[in-house]
This record gives sequence, C-alpha cells and structure tokens, in this order.
Amino acid sequence: MKQKQIWIVLVFFLGMGAVLYYYFFYRPYPKYNWAQTLNASGKEPYDLAIFYKHLQNLPGIEAEINKGKTLNKVPLKTDYQAYLFIHGSEPNFTTDDVDQLIDFLNNGGKALFITPELGQNLSRKLFRDGIEDLILLRAELKAPNDSIGTRTVPVGFFNQSKNPNARYFVKSADSIELLQYHHFVMNGEWFYLKNPVRQIGYIDNQINFLELKVGKGTLLWHCNPLLFTNFHLLRPEIQEYSDGLLAHLGLESNSRKAEKKDGVLSSIFSDKEKNNTGMLLIDEASKLPYSSENEDNEQSPLRFILSKESFRWAWYTLLAGVIAFLVLLARRRQRIIPLLPSRTNSTLHFIRAISELYLRKQNHYFMSQQKMKLFLNHIKTRYGIQNQGLSKESIQVLSRRSGVNEELITSIFQSWNYIQDYSVQNTTASQLAHFHSITEQFYQQSKSL
Repeated sequence: MKQKQIWIVLVFFLGMGAVLYYYFFYRPYPKYNWAQTLNASGKEPYDLAIFYKHLQNLPGIEAEINKGKTLNKVPLKTDYQAYLFIHGSEPNFTTDDVDQLIDFLNNGGKALFITPELGQNLSRKLFRDGIEDLILLRAELKAPNDSIGTRTVPVGFFNQSKNPNARYFVKSADSIELLQYHHFVMNGEWFYLKNPVRQIGYIDNQINFLELKVGKGTLLWHCNPLLFTNFHLLRPEIQEYSDGLLAHLGLESNSRKAEKKDGVLSSIFSDKEKNNTGMLLIDEASKLPYSSENEDNEQSPLRFILSKESFRWAWYTLLAGVIAFLVLLARRRQRIIPLLPSRTNSTLHFIRAISELYLRKQNHYFMSQQKMKLFLNHIKTRYGIQNQGLSKESIQVLSRRSGVNEELITSIFQSWNYIQDYSVQNTTASQLAHFHSITEQFYQQSKSL
C-alpha cells in the first residue's frame, strides 16, 4: 500500500511539472496582463513600477511614497516641497484632505496630478465662491477616426507642442490599436476658476497638460497617465518627456547644459543635497476609497479598547488566555476504556412485557386474533395450505401433511369461528386460554416436511 502511495505522489508531481513547463515555455502569447491597472509596484505593461523607480533615482529628488495615511494626516507644509498623484481615476479626497492640499499650495507648494479627473471635493475648492453647479473638472475621452495601416508602434506618443500629424497607439495582448486618449475641452466652466489656467502641453492638437495657480503655489494637471506606465517608459524619448514634465515641479536649483545619461536629461534636476525630511510625496493612499468623512468620530468598540493602554493589555491577555486554553485542550486525553457488559437476549423480555400489557388491558379478542394469524401463517409457510375455512378437504390435507388428527384441527377452527362470530366484544379469559391450549397442542404434535 505504501509503495502505491509513493507512485501516486510521483505521478502527481510529474503532472504538475508538465503543466508548469507548458505554462512557462509553450504558451502561444506572453504572460502579461494588458489591463490598464496602473498599480504602483506592478510589473505588468500598464503598471507604474518603472516610473516610480526612475523617479526615486533622479538626482536632486528624494521621493517618499505614502501608502497608509490619509492626506490630512501628512505634514505637507513642513516636510515636502511637492506632491504627486498618478492614477487612472480621480483621487478619493475627503474635505479635510482637500483643505490640507489647498493650504499646502497657498503657501507655495506644488502639486502634480496625472489623472483624467480631480474629483468633486478638489474641484469645488478651485472654483470661485458661490458656484455650486460647476463642481467637477475632468478631461474628455477622444478616439481617433482613422484606421491603422501598420503594426509598428511609432516613436512619437505625446508631444509638448502642437503637431497635427502625430499618431498615438495602445498595445494589447495580440493587437495594436489607435489610442483613446484624454484631453481637455476648454469650455465655459474653466472661466469660473479662481485663477486663470495656462495650457502647457498638447496631444494630437488637443490640450493634455494644464497649469493652475493656487495662492503662491501651482497645481499641474496632466490627463494621460497611460504615458508613464512600464510599456512606454522603456523608450528613451518617453523618459525624456517624463523628465521634462517633472521639471515643472521646480525642484531644480540651477540649469546646466543638457547632459544625457541612460536616456535621462539629468541636467533638469539639481545636484544639491537632498532634504533630510524629503522633497516629493507620492500619494498612493488617496487611490483607495474612503468610507466616511467623519471616520474618526465613528469608532468601533474594538478601536476604543485598543486606544486605551489598560484596555489594550486586557484585550491581549484575554486573547492569549483563549489561545492557550484551545492549544492545551487540543491534546487527546488518554482514558481507560471501560469494559462493556455482554449483550443479553432481550427478545423474551420484550414478549413478556407486551403480553403483560395486553393482559392488563383485558383485550382477549385481540390476543386470540393474533394467535390465529400466527397459526394460519404457520400452516401456510410450512405446509403450503391457504386458509379455506372448515372445508372437509382442507382439514384432511392439513391432517395428512402435519400428522395431527382431524378432530384437533377441527376444534381449532371451530373455536376461532365461535370467538369471531359471537364473542368479539366479550371474549373471556377462559376462551382465550382454551384457544391457546389447542393451538399449542397442534404445534407439539405436528411434524415438519
């Protein structure tokens, strides 16, 4: 049996190895997810791992990633010079987050948003006071009308100046399609902002990069996050474009002649020593939706317990005691197995109990009826004779087969007929005793075939 189990395990692992070998070496398409997820540390084509690594390696920039704190709990004014948010959808800002960001901008900070939408709360703050209907700022989605004539991805993707002949493509698992890109439509809503807007970047003759003044600071808004994903940042010209975009944050101290190093315009950034507290905050926490603007006021009982040191230690002690109790009682306790008494035949006891029950109820007719059923079933199973009443022929056949004289057999049927015809309601104990006596005589005198 053990050898059979070894063969089963061996065949299982060989099968798994064959499946994995096929998965990694013989799949017809590369093992990539082409969804536009824009995950910070993702390695898929449309994630941002290369952009974040490239950003943190730029000279003169110290970048920190905020993954856990809401923006209102981050010391923007004191610890950072610039703020960056990049995502495929709007930031999930509470009103406190927006107040913190606007205060940071009013004091001279800079913020770069690379996203198609700014969200409702931030849009409200950028409009003039009293404007209630115009609450959203967003980029529009546009698809090119012409068709693709080649499968080669062109060099130009985005451009700093107007270029009506540019072509923009997006790659999928097995095809290349014309890109559906976001752009800004400068309609009447933009004139209700507190400060004027400057257009500083274009895509296919459409605006895709804006600069908004907020107090002493600047809010930069680029509406095409797809450009900064892993798939496009592998190309040197896209790296140069991203460096030029980041230069608008003003983190450089001086300008020198462009010096290309590993496809990066390093002259855009300074060689000054990095600030000990950090310079650029990359906001990942605001990508996650918030449950409530008053989340601190809606504390659960467990949160309150953990906030107090004495309650917290009591809770941990209780958990440790429960875990120890479960672990210690999980062991199987060794006990002596008691000897079970031998089984007794309880059939006779049961018959005696049932008989006493019917005798106490004085239902003599029922007992006679049961006796007759047993008698008829006996002669049927042993001698093959169906009940034919008191016919002389049937009594003679039964007497011949059983070896019992005809007078006794006739007496049994006569006694039963008398009980059935005249004594149904008032069968006496003597009649039952007589009927029982003659049937027992038949059983004792009869012979088996």
